[in-house]
Amino acid sequence: MFLELRTYQLKPGTAAECERRFAESLPNRDPFSRVAGFWRSESGTLNRIMHLWPYDSLNQRMQVRADAVKSGKWPVRIRDLLVSMESNIIIPAAFSPALTPRRLGTVYEICIDQYEAGGVELASKAWEPTIARRSQLSPLVMCGHTEIGVLGQWVSIWAYRDMVHYRDTKDRLESIDWPPAASYEKLLQQDVVLARPAEFSDLH
Repeated sequence: MFLELRTYQLKPGTAAECERRFAESLPNRDPFSRVAGFWRSESGTLNRIMHLWPYDSLNQRMQVRADAVKSGKWPVRIRDLLVSMESNIIIPAAFSPALTPRRLGTVYEICIDQYEAGGVELASKAWEPTIARRSQLSPLVMCGHTEIGVLGQWVSIWAYRDMVHYRDTKDRLESIDWPPAASYEKLLQQDVVLARPAEFSDLH
């Protein structure tokens, strides 16, 4: 299995309209494959939506997208709102949780760490022994490395009940030695987006 994380940069003031159009159109896409998560950025670069799609294989992805387009009811009509689009294929880590519909909170933290060559393997090895302890503070939604798109990225998504839970968790990370020191080896850059889930998202 792999995940496709699609990031759309929108024109200022159009994020709510874009989300509304997705809400209307997604029932037409559901018979082919469901979106696992859909979020709107609330920090960092604004007017951005990010959506996460699971697939069994690249062949299945191509077939699903072709069938959805052939239906005449997909993709969602948002060209007039778009500035840019980005797609990354992510291979989940062995310890990444299953992407089942869950109510996890109102705040999601989407973390993208950029590594030198070979760095994502070090990050995965460093995270695995301590991920259960970290997940006791707030749920891990998924984590894995990019295979197609912007390479060398380690992507993780965490859920929080609200901003109070988010701040409380951040205050407690040092007490559990998180993130692991070994995960900083070959780390080049870190980006974080705080986002809120759409009502129709399977993860919200």
